[in-house]
Amino acid sequence: MAMILIATMDSTEFTTLSAEIEGEGHDVLWASDGKEAVEQALSQRPAVVFLSSALPVYDGFEVAEILRGAPDVPRALPLLLLSDEAVEPHRFERSGFTEQFPKTHGHHDVREILARFTNVA
Repeated sequence: MAMILIATMDSTEFTTLSAEIEGEGHDVLWASDGKEAVEQALSQRPAVVFLSSALPVYDGFEVAEILRGAPDVPRALPLLLLSDEAVEPHRFERSGFTEQFPKTHGHHDVREILARFTNVA
């Protein structure tokens, strides 16, 4: 199965989302700050990256921009903004996010997003 990176400083949020992802048969990495998220994305090559907007060191928008600018990161790597808040469209697009994924979600939402981005039904 696929390796999925979750970047959030909220351990409860990580525990919940990682349990849902692992329940679908995938492996999960955790980064609790933006610098660690960049390092893990570059070294571990995850299939999908969930990024909280509120991360220390680099926020989620900065991480997305760094990854989109990195020559070793595929342009098709799904970068999902993990947020329930509305985001200014220009900032969202400039950062290079693929789409927004709600923090408040159902398990079917996790299954659907993983099926779309990992090519696993």
